[in-house]
Amino acid sequence: MCDSESKSLTYSVVIPVFNEEDNLEVLYERLTKVMVSLNEPYEIIVVDDGSRDNSFQILQGLHKNDSKVKVIRFTRNFGQHMAITAGLDNSKGENVIIMDADLQDPPEEIPKLIVKQKEGYDIVYGYRRIRQDNLFKRITSKVYLWLLAKLTRQTVNPDITPLRIISRRVVDYMSQLRERSRFYGGLVSWLGFPFATVDIKHSERYRGKTKYNLRKMLALATEGIISFSDLPLRLITYFGLTVSVVSFIIGIVILIRQLIWDFQVAGYTSTIVSLFFLGGILLLVLGVIGQYIGRIHIEVKKRPLYVIRDNLE
Repeated sequence: MCDSESKSLTYSVVIPVFNEEDNLEVLYERLTKVMVSLNEPYEIIVVDDGSRDNSFQILQGLHKNDSKVKVIRFTRNFGQHMAITAGLDNSKGENVIIMDADLQDPPEEIPKLIVKQKEGYDIVYGYRRIRQDNLFKRITSKVYLWLLAKLTRQTVNPDITPLRIISRRVVDYMSQLRERSRFYGGLVSWLGFPFATVDIKHSERYRGKTKYNLRKMLALATEGIISFSDLPLRLITYFGLTVSVVSFIIGIVILIRQLIWDFQVAGYTSTIVSLFFLGGILLLVLGVIGQYIGRIHIEVKKRPLYVIRDNLE
């Protein structure tokens, strides 16, 4: 990837977009002003992740007026992390800046990341000390990332923003990671390159509503945990072993009491409750195993990660 074409650009900015028609023109104006001030060659790659509003039409106009704006349009909604993957796959810059389109992470903070990266880091994350998200999103984000860190044994800071800059060699290695269950932040962390954080301003969403509802957040959490950890399977094994040992001990105690003291085992209710409890545990176990098997089924089909409908270069 580090051919003469890629070396001609210093920066690529990758922006996944899904129904962001209200933000795109303002984002373009502010981002372009920042990139021009750097006095380095750059490109802006916007990936339309199957938007159903006028996002693509607006992006067409921006591309027509500015050749630095490249637009990739998916055939349907493949998800934010697939959109980021497509942007990285098509980027040519020596460094790639990744950001959202909602302007919560202001483009004006990008120079801070660049200054820090020049100290010798391959990855620099934006860090928000004061978050402007609503209480529900702050709580669910912290709980999810805490759980992900515990299960995957990776350091995941809930106050890290989507705004970040990564070097070309990180992008090259990312291009080799083609699993379908993608949590790109976890993949970048898994590579293990030196990283740093920089305090940046965090703003409220400029316009529109967040596209991450509870269902999507739960789906992302499941993808992240299953993609980076087999701990749920090991916990099931430990739990099953514990239940078996406890059941064996209880069975021995009951047998001894019946043989020695002629103790009659009674309790229809306790038996039924135990059966329902164990039945529920078995279904839970099968569900967790099914999640992993489902991921294997998806992987072995080897379908493309995304399908491009239009590519405006």
